[in-house]
Order: sequence, then C-alpha cells, then structure tokens
Amino acid sequence: MDLSVTMNYLAGIYFVDPSTAFLVGGGGTILKAEINNVNSIQATNEFLPNKFELHQNYPNPFNPTTSIEFGIREKGNVRISIHNILGEEIKVLLDGEKEAGYYSTDFNASDLPSGVYFYRMQTGKFIDTKKMILLR
Repeated sequence: MDLSVTMNYLAGIYFVDPSTAFLVGGGGTILKAEINNVNSIQATNEFLPNKFELHQNYPNPFNPTTSIEFGIREKGNVRISIHNILGEEIKVLLDGEKEAGYYSTDFNASDLPSGVYFYRMQTGKFIDTKKMILLR
C-alpha cells in the first residue's frame, strides 16, 4: 500500500475483512487499502498528545498576526486569553470544549499598540502562560 497519496495525517483504520481496510485521517481523508500478508497490527496513540502543551507563538516578535499552537491530552473545556503587561485580559481567542488533539489559533493584534503581551491557556487540569511581543 502506498501511503504517499496523502499529506494528511492518518488517525484510524477499520478492517472490512482480513485483506481490505479503510484508513481515515485529517481533512476528511478516507483511503481504501488492499492488504496482503498482514502479520500483526499494533495500535498507537502517536497522533494524540500525552500531556497538555502550550507552544511559543510564531512568529515572535510579530506584526500584526501570530499563530499559537497547543495540545490537549483529554477532552475538556479550553480557554486561551490574551493579557496586557498589567495582567488585564484584553481578548479571548478560544473558550469552549475541545477533543484531545493538536490545535492552532491565530491572534490578530492590528487594533493594539506595540508592546509585550501574554497569552494564557487554561483547562481543568492545566494552566500555562507565555510572553509575546507585538512590534510595529
């Protein structure tokens, strides 16, 4: 089977019979596979985070948009907020329930002055804050 037919990640496999399987993945990807001589199959969770993660925004410094990536170990409510140098919340980028997985959200600061800002991710079991710089 040639998996080079997609650039999307593959997250699951369903066997119709011992020689036919369907693979599903990101972006609505569904592949049909004809399989010969399967000796064993091992399930892994390599596409799911094993911990909560908040990554450094990119680019940083930025003008006026930046991307914030994060990983969620288990389903739950996630809140990502932006704070000024005084610690005052000025924007909420995300506040809702998310499934376990990796995500990215964009922050557009075109209405804010240059300066140091903080972004904070809160879940039921995790809180982390990182610094970013808006440079015009």
